[in-house]
Amino acid sequence: MGVQVSERGEKVWQTLQAVSKWVIANSPNTKMIIACDPDIDPENTEALMWAFSFRVMPHRDCRIVTYPGKTRMDYSLAPPNYADEEDVRYQDMPQASHILVNSTLKWDYPPVSLPKKEYMEGALKIWAEEKMPPLTLKAPWYGYPLGYWPPEFEEQAGLVMKGEHYRVGEILAQQRKKL
Repeated sequence: MGVQVSERGEKVWQTLQAVSKWVIANSPNTKMIIACDPDIDPENTEALMWAFSFRVMPHRDCRIVTYPGKTRMDYSLAPPNYADEEDVRYQDMPQASHILVNSTLKWDYPPVSLPKKEYMEGALKIWAEEKMPPLTLKAPWYGYPLGYWPPEFEEQAGLVMKGEHYRVGEILAQQRKKL
């Protein structure tokens, strides 16, 4: 289950805890609740997994919530033949749980590594002019900023757009350090 939030820090955890309480009461088989930023579509599993991969450090951004299990239909909770409550193997069962994941940005990141929207729209126009098969675009289908883009990156991107990519290589070569 994905949940969009527009806050950072403790507000994200407060939101996740509130959703967790709702899930325990209304959807007890839910195993994962993921908070994401507004640039991530919470209905898009691929986008959620991308956010998990690039915005989560598990030891910092995951918490496990346990609660009394309520259903015998979840075989990860107890085996289908669970009946003997005296059996020592099941003394602490059923104990259900789900994981809360904060997959929001914790600080500014470089932009999404795709061409800017204006260039992608130009490419779509050419695609249509060439009568190529229709495309099914998935978000994100163009790059967008996430807060970190120093002026030297902008200058280097400008050189590349002018066809002077070799100059960027020269600039970067001057920054090398011998080990």
